[in-house]
Amino acid sequence: MGLTFIASRTADEPGTGSGEATLGFTSGIDDTYNEYQFYFVNIHPDTQVTTHPNFQFQVNAITSADPPVQLEGFDENMTTTGFYAYNRNTSGASDLTYGATEDQAGTDAIYQNILAYDITNVDRGSVSGVLTLYDPSSITYIKHFTSVGQGIAYGNAPGVGSGSYALNMWNAGYINTTNAITQISFKFDDGDIDAGTIYMYGVS
Repeated sequence: MGLTFIASRTADEPGTGSGEATLGFTSGIDDTYNEYQFYFVNIHPDTQVTTHPNFQFQVNAITSADPPVQLEGFDENMTTTGFYAYNRNTSGASDLTYGATEDQAGTDAIYQNILAYDITNVDRGSVSGVLTLYDPSSITYIKHFTSVGQGIAYGNAPGVGSGSYALNMWNAGYINTTNAITQISFKFDDGDIDAGTIYMYGVS
């Protein structure tokens, strides 16, 4: 297996309050590769509220018409599942649990959480990980994805209480369309991406 770098997107104004609402790729996802990997590295939110922010993604498809038509909006239906582990840095409170609240049931057409539960915006806080999208150009099969990420979070994960903790989350699912996926978008569900880079690779 080899990785070929395709492109990157960066929010490069840390601490200025002028971050990016989304980071994504609107070109470069095609039939060149049957697997694409997106590495998100030190993605730092610009805000933190009681139950946010959660790091998320969505995709956009192109129709199979001749000529193809790019659909508007990142709103593909997904069916997803995931679980997470955490360990608090002071009390040692920890757990490994099914993330039922992170699931989608194929009808919501919303962004999917891939690193959830109060990612902290303190200076040292960020999330990193990788999302893999399989055979996005297929017009025969639905599209599968897997992701794993690690973040520094603060409070409010079930049973944690206050204080920062390590959060490791695994997610997987399928995007319920046989249209080709050509675009992907990443964001926090509250506030902007203050800093960090996402790299896109093709797998051969």
